[in-house]
Formats: sequence, C-alpha cells, structure tokens
Amino acid sequence: MKALIRRIRLPLSFSLRTLLIGVTALCIWLGYELDWIHQRRTFLAQQFEYHLAAAPVPSENDRREWVTEWWHQQTGKSEHAPWGLRLFGETGVANVSVMVPEADVIMRTWGDDDAGLPVEWPEISASQDDYSRAKRLFPEARIRPVRSERWVIEYCGGEKSQWPRPLVIREEASKIVVRLVCNPTVVERVPLTAQLVITSPSDSPVIIAVRTCDGTATTRQRNFTELAGTIFSEPYERPYPYLLKVNIGALTDDQRAAGGATFKLKLDSVIGAVPEVMEKTITILPAKK
Repeated sequence: MKALIRRIRLPLSFSLRTLLIGVTALCIWLGYELDWIHQRRTFLAQQFEYHLAAAPVPSENDRREWVTEWWHQQTGKSEHAPWGLRLFGETGVANVSVMVPEADVIMRTWGDDDAGLPVEWPEISASQDDYSRAKRLFPEARIRPVRSERWVIEYCGGEKSQWPRPLVIREEASKIVVRLVCNPTVVERVPLTAQLVITSPSDSPVIIAVRTCDGTATTRQRNFTELAGTIFSEPYERPYPYLLKVNIGALTDDQRAAGGATFKLKLDSVIGAVPEVMEKTITILPAKK
C-alpha cells in the first residue's frame, strides 16, 4: 500500500512544480504581450501628433479633421497581426507613416537632370531609431519613413505632388537594381520598345528619370521622336516592367550609306536604387529593300 501511495504522490509533486514553472512563464509571456500592445498604441498616438503638428493646413480644426482622415486611410487594418496580440483583440496595422527628425535625415545627390543640375532626395539609415522601432513593433506593417514637407516632381507630362515626402532607406536602396532592357538595334520606321525593370519591392520610393539623347541619329533629322519622363514607384509597390516606346523614323541617304545611325536611351538619375547601366546605345538599321 505505501509503495502504491508513493507511486501516486510522486507524479502529483512533479506536476505541481511544473505548474508553478508554467504559471510563471505564462505571466512573463502575458506581461510581454501586453507591454507590446501598449508600446504599439503609444507609438501610433505619438506619430499621429507629429503628423498633426506638421500638416500643411492653416486652421487647427481643419488640420485635425484632415490629418485624422488621412491617418486612417494611410494606416488601414491588417489581418496579420502577430498571433499573440490577436489573442488580446489587438488589430493588425497595414501601414505606418513614421515622421523622422530632421537631424537624422541626410540630403543625397542621386545624379543630374537633363540641364546638368544635381538631383537630390533625402535618405536615412535603416538603424534610425524611430524607423527601426516601428519595424520591431509592427512586423505585419509596411513602414514608411517620411519627412515633413510637400514635394513636387515632373511626372507623366505634368507634376506629381504629395505630403509628406517619403524617405529613401540607404541600406534598402543598395539592394534594389534598376535594369534598362531593350534590343541594341531597331529597323528604321519600326517603333522601339524598351523596359525599365525594378528587381524587387522596397521600403523606399524609386524614382527614375529617363530620356533619349542624340547621336549620329537625331530628332532634328526625324530619325526618332524625343522621349523624356519620370517613373515613380511607390514604397512597397509590386515591381513590374515600365514600358518605354520610341517611334523610329526614316534614315537619311547618308545614314543608310553608313550602315545606320545611333542614339542613346539614358537614365539621368535613379533615386532609391542602383542602376545596372546608365545608358544604352541604339543603332537604327536601314530597312531591307
């Protein structure tokens, strides 16, 4: 009988120790999860106030209403919050706009425009405190670091303007490659189709200025039509090829006698990525008779 009691009590004694360890671990985990939720909500509340203070709306009442609507549209909801947080009813966040202090922003030159003037765009390091904290607190979200200013670029024959300005993350930009893909030759009077390919999505915007340049073939001689434009890829936008079309005209008799004529497709500047090549030379060949 005593042996039987010992066989019964030993498991009970072991289970009690296990229970105490389990309860302690559970309390630690609960505290961690609840603190995580508190930090997430505090961070969002702080960032909302930063955006509210910087919004370009004169009236305080109108500014709060405008920023509140803008904030809800930007932030959105996600069904992919960390599972531990979902147990406490925490809603996932789709996007987080992070206002970065001016002291942490560096203005970088990314090339020159067609007039030879430097093209600048601000960047930060991936280790910047607010950005890295947002990445840690909101693993389900797309984190968009921004600077408090309205920006304007030439885009699609007009202008593109937004507030606030998205910042480039230096380490991300070094991993993104822009490829200019096209045939090196084209027959006269046959349109040339080229592609700009961004290799992968980025936390940063990617902005590409592209144009044609005269060579032995020129727009004055109507060998090809001029192309000049800007491509803007939003942060986290799914990469897809951007099509470029250049209409090719006829060659002159001298150009045909020389076996053809050349012009260039050139990337003036690439912001937020690394260009594989900055330009490609295209040869216009005479049509076969």
